[in-house]
Amino acid sequence: MSDASKVAATTGRCQATTKSGAPCQSYAGANSKWCFWHDPALAAQRAAARRKGGRARHARKLGTLGDPDAIELDAPGDWGAIVALATKDTMRLENSVSRNRTLGYLAMTAARLFEAVELEARLSALEKLAAKPRKD
Repeated sequence: MSDASKVAATTGRCQATTKSGAPCQSYAGANSKWCFWHDPALAAQRAAARRKGGRARHARKLGTLGDPDAIELDAPGDWGAIVALATKDTMRLENSVSRNRTLGYLAMTAARLFEAVELEARLSALEKLAAKPRKD
């Protein structure tokens, strides 16, 4: 029995060795001498897992904004729909520092849009008041 096999038998570790010759650090499966990655009987399952992982990673699709020419972007309020869609798409991504930075930026952008829309409404109301003839 090799040294690696003796260690594996006493620790429940995989009996395989890595390319560098070091013992595998993974735990052996139930009723097996090897881990999932080294067990010859599980070769078909490993291949299926690789295929499934590859499809899942590369098949992700996010929502789209649709036809860009169909969206009117003349007023600050028009941009709210784009910010909302971008925020929802970003929320669907894996949690990461860059995702969270993007969400922070989108939240700041949304706050500025709300402020601009409110100021636009207030200015319109003042302009209507100024346009009325004064009764003296």
